[in-house]
Parts: sequence; C-alpha cells; structure tokens
Amino acid sequence: MNAPATRDGLQGRLERLLRIQFPRDIPAFADDVVLAIEERLGPDADDSTLRRMLCPLWVVLAGGRGTRIDRTGRLNKNLDIWFGAANTLQLSIRHLVGDSPPVVVVNPDTASRILLPDAPREAADRPGVVARDLVNAEACDRYLAQGCVVAIQPVANGTGG
Repeated sequence: MNAPATRDGLQGRLERLLRIQFPRDIPAFADDVVLAIEERLGPDADDSTLRRMLCPLWVVLAGGRGTRIDRTGRLNKNLDIWFGAANTLQLSIRHLVGDSPPVVVVNPDTASRILLPDAPREAADRPGVVARDLVNAEACDRYLAQGCVVAIQPVANGTGG
C-alpha cells in the first residue's frame, strides 16, 4: 500500500519517481517545486497519484532510416555505437525523467533484430506495439533501451509526421 506523502519524504519520493536529484539538477528551484507539487496534489498524495500526475509516458521515434547523419550508412544512426558501450538512442533515453519505460518506435528492419527467433515472420512488419513475449529482452536491452515497449512503424514518413 502506498503511504501518504509527508513534507519531509515528498522530495525523496519525487526524486525516486522522476529519477532526478533536486540539489544537483535544479538547486535554485527545488523547494519551490516540491512546495508547488504539494499544494497542487495535496499533502496526502500517494505514490500512484504522484506517478500518474508527474511521470510522463515517453514515445521515442527511432523508426527512420538514419540517413540524415550518414547518407551511406546502413545501420540506423540511433543504433550505431560511436563511443563506449551505449548507442545514441540509449544515451538519449538515459535523460528521460520518470520511472515508466519508454515506448520506442522502430522500423521493420530494427524490429527483426530484436524479435525472438521463433516469432512469426510477419511480426516485424505489423504496425503497432509488439507483444513482450515476442521480443528478445537481451537484444532489446542491447539495441534499444532496457525494459522498453517496442512499437513498429512500417513506413518511415518523416519526423513524427
């Protein structure tokens, strides 16, 4: 059961839910933000209310061909590992606030890399959210984001359009 918020514990719960540290990320406004949230949601807001009101559902568009950076490239720029062990998609997702896993929209080629070998062949071409039992979790973590929800956009039609 979610415990009601207390003034002293609200900042800590907000930091956990939003995956931020007030002193580091917004030191000048931390007290004002916590007070505004407390005034808006009330002193008895539980974790589920805080999550519903404050944690966005992020949708990351990664379904293009990735040719704006390298027109000759064959691997989507979002999945290409340039430095270290993370690709640009993972580096971007790392900065999203909230504790909900993002929805990552990919093209059929990328989808075919993260589906389980025994997944139906047409699953990579079907638009919409991919059932978790068809996704290879290890490949998803390696190419996209840990615990993300995968959605397929069969045709790249521009930046979100």
